[in-house]
Amino acid sequence: MPAQDPTDLPAASTSQLRLLWQNRVASSKPHPPRSRTLLLRDLTWPDQQAHHGGFDAETARLLSHAIRTAERPSSRTGASKPRPRALKPSRLTPGTSLLRIWHGVTHEVHVEATSRFSYRGKPYRSLSAIAREITGARWSGPRFFGLQKP
Repeated sequence: MPAQDPTDLPAASTSQLRLLWQNRVASSKPHPPRSRTLLLRDLTWPDQQAHHGGFDAETARLLSHAIRTAERPSSRTGASKPRPRALKPSRLTPGTSLLRIWHGVTHEVHVEATSRFSYRGKPYRSLSAIAREITGARWSGPRFFGLQKP
């Protein structure tokens, strides 16, 4: 039987945690987390909210900002490095060509005047629309084309 008291959760087996997660959280999330740590977080957070209250709007806003601007660790050294910031497409000089190789095919985009783009002779208003045209999925156009601030 899965543990019911939050203080008993760390002693429960992973299968017990998954069963408890299915009973408590499954309606709000489609798949259980793979990590035992994330299972414990998912199971204890609602109890903590009930006992101590959730985040107020200002705290939620600050956390969201911190996540967006956080440094991410380098995969090799473990040292953190600043997250590269995408260059705004409006700063591109008209006449610039952007190249991207996707699945072995080279795609070339031309920057037109007034922040418009041309791809295969067709005008586009954003790089994201072109990235979607190429990949069939939603991408950040500047990130897809590797535009980063120096």
